Amino acid sequence: MKRRGFLIGLAAVGGGALVLGWASGRPDLDGSAELFNLVPGETALNGWVRISADGVVTVAVPRAELGQGASSVLAAMVAEELDVPWDMIRTELPPQAAVYANTTMLIDGMALLPNAERGHWAQVLRQLAANGMRELGLIGTGGSTSVRDGWLPMRTAGAAARSLLLQAAAKKWQVDVGSCTSSAGRIVHAASGRALGYGELAPAAAKLSIGTPPQLREMQAWRLLGHAFARLDIPAKVSGKTQFGIDVQVPQGLYAAVRMAPVFGAEIRSLSAQNAERAKGVRAVVRLTDAVAVVADQWWQAQRALDLLQISFTTPAEAVSEAALRGRYLELAANGAAHTHETRGDQQAARHAEGAQLIEADYHLPWLAHAALEPMNCTARVSDGVCEVWMGHQIPTLLRWFAASAAGVSADRVIFHSAPVGGSFGRRLEIDLVVQAVTIAAHHPGTAIKLLWTREDDTRHDVYRPMALVRQRVALDGGGLPLSWYTRVVTPSIMTSVMGRLLPLAASDHLPDKTAVDGAIESPYALPALRIEHVPAPAGVPVGFWRSVGHSINAFAAESMIDELAHAAKQDPLAYRRRLLSGESRHLALLQAAAQAADWTSPLPAGSGRGLALHASFGSIVAMVIEIDTRGSQIVVRRITAAVDCGVALDPDTVRAQVEGGALFGLGAALYGRIHVDDGRVRNGNFDDYPVLRMADTPIVEVLMIDTPGAAIGGIGEVGVPPVAPALANAVFAATGRRLRTLPLSLVAAPT
Repeated sequence: MKRRGFLIGLAAVGGGALVLGWASGRPDLDGSAELFNLVPGETALNGWVRISADGVVTVAVPRAELGQGASSVLAAMVAEELDVPWDMIRTELPPQAAVYANTTMLIDGMALLPNAERGHWAQVLRQLAANGMRELGLIGTGGSTSVRDGWLPMRTAGAAARSLLLQAAAKKWQVDVGSCTSSAGRIVHAASGRALGYGELAPAAAKLSIGTPPQLREMQAWRLLGHAFARLDIPAKVSGKTQFGIDVQVPQGLYAAVRMAPVFGAEIRSLSAQNAERAKGVRAVVRLTDAVAVVADQWWQAQRALDLLQISFTTPAEAVSEAALRGRYLELAANGAAHTHETRGDQQAARHAEGAQLIEADYHLPWLAHAALEPMNCTARVSDGVCEVWMGHQIPTLLRWFAASAAGVSADRVIFHSAPVGGSFGRRLEIDLVVQAVTIAAHHPGTAIKLLWTREDDTRHDVYRPMALVRQRVALDGGGLPLSWYTRVVTPSIMTSVMGRLLPLAASDHLPDKTAVDGAIESPYALPALRIEHVPAPAGVPVGFWRSVGHSINAFAAESMIDELAHAAKQDPLAYRRRLLSGESRHLALLQAAAQAADWTSPLPAGSGRGLALHASFGSIVAMVIEIDTRGSQIVVRRITAAVDCGVALDPDTVRAQVEGGALFGLGAALYGRIHVDDGRVRNGNFDDYPVLRMADTPIVEVLMIDTPGAAIGGIGEVGVPPVAPALANAVFAATGRRLRTLPLSLVAAPT
């Protein structure tokens, strides 16, 4: 088992009799009505749904709104099953409770490939782990799991509430419940012409109980899901009313700015703060382990006072050098100890087959920052044994645990005021801001402290997508088709780095990390002999989850290599992929749709080219064609065409927006993204030396959606990212004949 699988399984087994008791039954998906934050005039029918006297329905949405539209889609699941008009729906973050746990986010990390998941014991293990994690109650948003995880419980909650309302009406009218129907927020008895609104029926419905689990609506009966509907968060964002974490203003609050150790692993050796303490507006200087905070009446006062501090930092035993690490990665690619994640066939026999042609290539990827638009911030107050935190965060459960530890209170004494997030991409899974803010606030009991990092703080103290080297070795037969496929991924373990920050005793490179090979394993192509390995490389730099995680690394190597094989076989890249996808009807349909929409076969002027990539991630599949021009040393992207299959597009507008956003996010990284590390410190600071894609450089993006009814619902928030870099590199080759294997892509010279 992989480490995450082990930890999840351990939690499940730790549940003892409770977990074993659930193994053969249905867990409580609806939750207790007492969980939901009741207010006068409202009635809760379960842990997800409460109804006011005027029929307005408030839905519990336990996932962070990161701009991905999850809050609206999750609410729409309830509205669809409850049969209530969309304009009568409101949403609210529920309290900490096990029923709101995101088990899919955790189970996705288990070491079970799809072909193993069909096994009986694999299914049992997954169910036990899911039940155990639901009891642990880890509420979180990530891994494109919000919709996938909510698909059953939120629809069930809506259907259960509707069933109670039907029962209440039937009991009031003394008729058979089967003769009653729902319609737009009312229960109707057609035979007698009577009707009652949900608000009128809710108090009586709350006294009833659900017998058998309610029947969920068939797709053919959907009125909301699968159709265009207005996102609930957009009006306030357009009007400027949305209060992000950075907008939080607590009366009589103070501000904090920090000066952190410039070198990874360094700590404070000495501090002289007298000059800063005498500066205008400064209230205090707080010493942390690897940082110093200044608290002042205004943030700019605190920020300016940092320059008056006299600080010396320790020198780590070994400071990270990017150039030295590149050499070390090459050594590890040649002879490093590896974890094998997937294997089949006889690699040696295939490579030495008569007439076999060997194709080898190394693909290099840099560290990348998250660079979210909203600067990192957190507001905290510690008073009378209670800790309050205001911010946007992806895992409220972790936030409560670490805030409680920093404040010296129990987790149930932490009040989390969730805010919409102005960009995250995995950055707001971390707890560093929370610990800093609460620690500073604990020095000022009763006063709210708003901690705000500068852009330079954020860029130089991020948890980065790891630097990686992916070695590909493929043997082709006489017809140009693969006989064997070998991938060796050299990169730090993200899970080891993350666990080192969250649970150090569980951090170890001795246990395999599936995130390192996501996108390399589970290939849809016909590959008779295959071996996928990960060599854990030394980090020296904190790494973490970056939008699409390992898929963004391995898609670049895999889909670039497929293009190289097509060229070696003297075949069109589209036709070559079709040959390798025999029996993969969903992938083939997407390829055809994307190629046709992008005019794949139409001629282009000299210096222009089209590139293709196909990648599956988070339960969805994307085929992408990128069209470029080259102007001297410039790569000018003209058009991106993407075809996506996420099972069923529950909200087509959101699916389109997320694939567009993911494609542009990935394009900026592929063209510009690179964190420079030298002597243990990040040299980038702001958007001048860590640029992101700007409007003037944004191409036309077209997104096609192909539904596969009956397929599992796929995630959508990250799936647009992985195909971008390989499609772009393949387009550069088509335009120039130059094969670029190092990101970011440049026609001038490969980065050193």
